[in-house]
Amino acid sequence: MKNLLTLLALFFGLGLGSAQDKKPTLDETVKYINDILTVSNGVFGRSNDKTGYAIITEQKFLLQDYYSSEDMFVDSKRIFQRTTQRSNIDWSSLVSIVIDDKEDLKELTLRFNTPFNITYTSETGDNTMGGNKQTGKIILIYVIPEKVENVKKALLRLKELTYKKDPFE
Repeated sequence: MKNLLTLLALFFGLGLGSAQDKKPTLDETVKYINDILTVSNGVFGRSNDKTGYAIITEQKFLLQDYYSSEDMFVDSKRIFQRTTQRSNIDWSSLVSIVIDDKEDLKELTLRFNTPFNITYTSETGDNTMGGNKQTGKIILIYVIPEKVENVKKALLRLKELTYKKDPFE
């Protein structure tokens, strides 16, 4: 009986200890980042004379895709809208994250070793230009100031979760 109680105490003690150290799963991390980006809209850049500015109007984040939409204004008139879709992002190749102050939002510059696909669609007045495709290794993400460090940690967690360790290392 004494051995059984000791075994049970050890079992529950280890279980409680591991529950406290539980880190977010891949799905939880992706949802957290997307939830923050959903509310991270606002001015991210102004011209020197303050007559021109850019606004992030929408950001969506999935595991291998990042979508953003931004509007450019001059004298309070929208002159340009651009949407950008980045796909096939290999988060395990994330090299660095740099935080920069902008206007209402903080800018995170994410650099990768592995290129991903980028598709731009632009609209100016009545003209829509779409399908401009290329590859890149940098993503700019805009985040509300009070959540920028949390999003950086979540992005680093994403890298950790997607890293595929070489079985022969």
